[in-house]
Amino acid sequence: LEDILKDYINDDYNTMLIKTLSYRLAEALSEYLHRMVRINTWGYRKDENKTIAELHKGDYKGIRPAPGYGCCPDHREKDLIFKLLKVNDIKLTQSFMMEPVSSTCGYYFSNPESEYFSVGRISEEQISSYAMERGETTQEQGKWLAGNIN
Repeated sequence: LEDILKDYINDDYNTMLIKTLSYRLAEALSEYLHRMVRINTWGYRKDENKTIAELHKGDYKGIRPAPGYGCCPDHREKDLIFKLLKVNDIKLTQSFMMEPVSSTCGYYFSNPESEYFSVGRISEEQISSYAMERGETTQEQGKWLAGNIN
């Protein structure tokens, strides 16, 4: 992506257009791969043919939550995923954002009863417990989950 954007260094409109298109393509590929896993690997429905509206509503079996969102608010989990999968072509910034920014990262949960949920607000007691599990201070942990703390 960065190589393409070099050609548009002084062209804000096309730069924004290219970035937006790259984000949408990355998300579309993630959705496509999830569909392939549901159909071919998990084998829930070989004949699955969902509409875009049904997919947006999550009208399928299994989920693909992502670190940093709703049910997994800690972006740092991307580091563990990248290490386990030996990812080298996507870099993580100090705040665990991905470069190139048109990258996606998440988990696949195959249980047919899996549903998306949001952790919601996190209490100080939960922060303290999570910090202890990670071997961190409560202050350090609070920094990473600041948007979710009660």
